[in-house]
Parts: sequence; C-alpha cells; structure tokens
Amino acid sequence: METLMLTFHNPSAPEREDEMHNWYNWVHIRDVLSMDGTVTAVQRLQLASCQPQGADLRRKFVTVYEVENKEHCTEMHSAWVGSTKLEISTAFGTDFGEGYWDIDDQTADFATYADYAGDKAVFFARLDGGAKAPAKLTPAVLAELAALPGFKSAHLCHWSTHQAPNSSAKSESVSHMLVAQVDDVYLAVQSWDGFAERKGLAEIDAAPCVYKPLFPRFTAAESVATPERQAITFLMHCMCGLTPKMQVYPTRG
Repeated sequence: METLMLTFHNPSAPEREDEMHNWYNWVHIRDVLSMDGTVTAVQRLQLASCQPQGADLRRKFVTVYEVENKEHCTEMHSAWVGSTKLEISTAFGTDFGEGYWDIDDQTADFATYADYAGDKAVFFARLDGGAKAPAKLTPAVLAELAALPGFKSAHLCHWSTHQAPNSSAKSESVSHMLVAQVDDVYLAVQSWDGFAERKGLAEIDAAPCVYKPLFPRFTAAESVATPERQAITFLMHCMCGLTPKMQVYPTRG
C-alpha cells in the first residue's frame, strides 16, 4: 500500500451528525470495501481535544482509506456512486476535502500502527511548500520526528497526480501532507510545537491537527466476514433510507 485517500469532512448540519455516523460506519465503509482490489482498510477519526498551535480545525472528522489501486478505485467509485451500490447520504456535508496522497518516505509501513485505540491517534500537517516540503522533511528528519515523545511513525505524502473528479484538496493549495501515528496525543502535541519551530516548518505553512479514533479500523475481509455483519449492514441501509442490500449465504448441510 503506497497511497492514502483522506476525506476531511463535517455533517451537512450539526443536528444530522448521528445520522451521518450511522450511514458512514455501517453503510458507506462496507460499500467502499466491497470494491474488490481497491481499498484494503478504512479508519474513521475525529478531532482530539488537545491540539498543537495553529491547528486546522475546519473539519471535525477524517476518514483514512488505505488504497491498493487508486486508478481502479476511481474507476469503480465513478461507476458506482449515486447507484444502489454506493449511495451517499444527504447527512454527509458537501464541503469536504478529499484526495489521494502518495507516500514518498516513511519510517514504518502505515499498517504497522494502523489499529488505533486508546490514546493512539493520527497527526496530520497540511503543507504548502512545493519542493520545499521534502527538502524540509527528509527521511532523517522524519526519523527524528518518529522518535519524539508521543510519536510512533511518520509518513511524508505528496498530492497524487491521479485524482478522482471530485477531489478538492488541490483547490486548497496543499502540495504535501505529513501523516504521523502517535500513541500519546498530549506528548505528541508538546513535541510537535518545538519540533516545528526548530525545523522552520512555518516556511511551508504547516497546518497541523490531531484526530483520535472514532470507529475501529475495518478491513475488506472483515466487512463481509459473517452473516451477522451483513445483517447489520442491511438494517442500517433501511434506517438510513437507502436501498437495502443483503448478501445471501448458502445453507450448510
């Protein structure tokens, strides 16, 4: 896996937040994971209460998609979206930031620390520095960041040349994204403020934010693992006012 798709978002209205979560957690994630050979895992997160200086708090939630094949993912998404295979709830806000991010350098494979729980979280820093970003955040600097108190790994990504038609992060003048996995939010925030100052990251307009787990990481295999999970998905389609879908399992005997 060399690509992350990040979707920063809000509900369409504050009073529809629970409705959005029901749709996202129990319908949309499973629909996306059913696109065979494209997305291997999905994790949803929400803004942490502890944030670094200058945090970008415009969007309360983010979904991290671990993408195996972004071209195939775009093709299937375009073919499915709006149909009964991939229905989008009106509780999902239209003012979202979404795009593919190709990983350039990393201190560990993303999946190594991807099962976030407890104090574990994900640290993002949106970077608008063009060629300055990789010059500032070299592999050695990433390793230094990953070794700071609170941090576990660091990944420098660039805005992929391949994007879905609705991708919006480019319009926000973001050339790179720093994604770091942390195991203590408070320590990581304290470490980051001093690190950013020492490394002169203000020159690349680093806009950080920290997101904590909202829903467990879900893999493609888990999404259809049992008839019980299929039944839950079926019921949530009904509750969200979408077209019910149910996989029929063969009887035993």
